[in-house]
This record gives sequence, structure tokens and C-alpha cells, in this order.
Amino acid sequence: MAAPIIEESLKPSGVYLLLAKWPQALPGRFYTALLSALAGLVFGLIENVIYLNVYFPDHSHQLVVFRYTAGLALHTVASFIVGLGINQKLIAAAKGEIPLFAANKRFFITAMVLHSVYNISVVVFFRHLD
Repeated sequence: MAAPIIEESLKPSGVYLLLAKWPQALPGRFYTALLSALAGLVFGLIENVIYLNVYFPDHSHQLVVFRYTAGLALHTVASFIVGLGINQKLIAAAKGEIPLFAANKRFFITAMVLHSVYNISVVVFFRHLD
């Protein structure tokens, strides 16, 4: 239950750092979202390596294909959506200048709901791939 909230909040940590320390390095919303998507892609790759080599070393070929297609797509798209909400409003919320949920919450919530629906769907419909 908590994984989507934690993962979607933390995957773009490097983008948060850029926004806080070097905001000029993020010239626009689309660029920021692309950097966040890249962070999601890298996270997904690392998660797949750990998942397939540590948790399920005797995995099926179908599981590998599923994780490297649907899993990577989910992490990339969800991080892109979160990235659309990373801007100066987020910094203002972190400083306490505006309420936290006033800072483009729809992007964060959308990504977390998408991730949650994906996780539930995998458990319900794709358990047989292990």
C-alpha cells in the first residue's frame, strides 16, 4: 500500500535537488518531467535486476518480459507525471509558504493512483508469471 507513495515521492530526488539548488538547470516543465521519467526508468531497471536476481532467481521468461515492458513503462510514465508537478510551487510548499497540497497535488496523486492500480492488477491478474 505504501510503495506507490514512497516510490513516486522519492524517485525524482535528483530533480528536487536541481530545483532547490540550481533551478536554472530546469529550463521548463517538459524538461523537468523528462528528467523525472529518466529517474523512473533507472529506478525500474535497478528494481528489475534486484527482483529477478535476488527475489526470484528461478523466474520464467514471461516474468522477465513483463517486468522489462510493463514495469519499466509504469515507472517511467508515473515519474513523468510526477515531474510535471515539480516546480517552484513545490519549493514554496517545502518552505511552508503555501500548503503542501497546494503544490500541484494532482500530478503526485495521479502517479500514485496509477502505480497503485498497476500493483493491484499485477497481484490479481499476473501472479502466475512467477
